Amino acid sequence: MEHLGHRLKRAREAAGLSQAELADRVGMSQQGVADIETKGGRPRKLLEIARVCGVSPEWLTGESQDKHGDVPSERPSRPSRHAQAQSFSRKSIPEYDVRAGASYGGGVDDQEWRDGDKAGHEPVAHWGLPPSYVERELGLTYGSADIIPVRGDSMDDGSAKALTSGDRVLIDRQDTDPRQGGIFAVWDGGGVIIKQVEIVRGSEPPQIVCTSRNPNYQPITLALDGSVHIIGRVAAKFSRM
Repeated sequence: MEHLGHRLKRAREAAGLSQAELADRVGMSQQGVADIETKGGRPRKLLEIARVCGVSPEWLTGESQDKHGDVPSERPSRPSRHAQAQSFSRKSIPEYDVRAGASYGGGVDDQEWRDGDKAGHEPVAHWGLPPSYVERELGLTYGSADIIPVRGDSMDDGSAKALTSGDRVLIDRQDTDPRQGGIFAVWDGGGVIIKQVEIVRGSEPPQIVCTSRNPNYQPITLALDGSVHIIGRVAAKFSRM
């Protein structure tokens, strides 16, 4: 008979949980979850673990029987709506305040920021957007997407595609290639700007032209020389009606 640890791993993965996420949800250590999956045995928090994974305690222990007799079911039951809702709440996108000096996308500690060091980059909110929208419709990856507010009217041309002050934009940090053009968040050496970006072909060091939609603002040319870099492409916007 398949031991509980193997069943737990299958149920956990089917629910989209890492060992650390499951451990956090049930109030135990990640090593504790790893030990159960490796060694088996009946865990003390069996009921909590089963609930979070969206299966029954009997399925985890192998005590449940299907219509064919003593053979346990070969796959865990589908996670409940409650478990699915909990999965949605776990996957969130952080929002950063672009006014906080050398915080979001900024300056000297940019490599630390890109590697996930949150020192000096604490989010001001977490957006619990559905994975079906973030991952499948937008093609983004949790952990590589952020939300930042729009400040000012430089991208407001009065059209339906305008970015107005107070809007939020969703930044794809995995897409920093301006060769096809598009709207990007850019660290300009002193702060974050959101502009229509095009690369200057053949420039050395590479240069980009950052254009506003508002005709009152002139295009600016920036050199990607280390002090300036592209943070990521704007993938979506959230506006007030």
